[in-house]
Amino acid sequence: MPIGKNNHPVDDAQAIQFVRGTDEQTIPDVRLTKSRDGSNGVAIFTFEQPSVFDSLAELGDITGLYMIDDEGVLQSVDVSAKFVNGKPARIEAKYVMRTPPGLGPLHGAILPGQRPPVRQELKYSTQLMMS
Repeated sequence: MPIGKNNHPVDDAQAIQFVRGTDEQTIPDVRLTKSRDGSNGVAIFTFEQPSVFDSLAELGDITGLYMIDDEGVLQSVDVSAKFVNGKPARIEAKYVMRTPPGLGPLHGAILPGQRPPVRQELKYSTQLMMS
């Protein structure tokens, strides 16, 4: 089994691809951001010297970022290559995460500055006392 960053085993069932059918071997740095209301966020993947650059002539063009596991595929076409002295140096890809309509931010989690629904707790406590 391959070993990733921090000596954690990497399961073969997951893969990141830039060209469908060809797994990327470089482990990216990942930054996560989220909106103030928690309704969406962005994952920014930075791949320094990705292995896809070694075989682009044979594989064809980069068509997107594909994150594949046993549950399916997440994909993004927001992918850009950075060049240094005319040579490809890194790939940056962004994946936008949105909360589906109707679920609300963080699926009902209590956000900073909010209080839990006190009425429900008080009603329950009152019922226990009267029983």
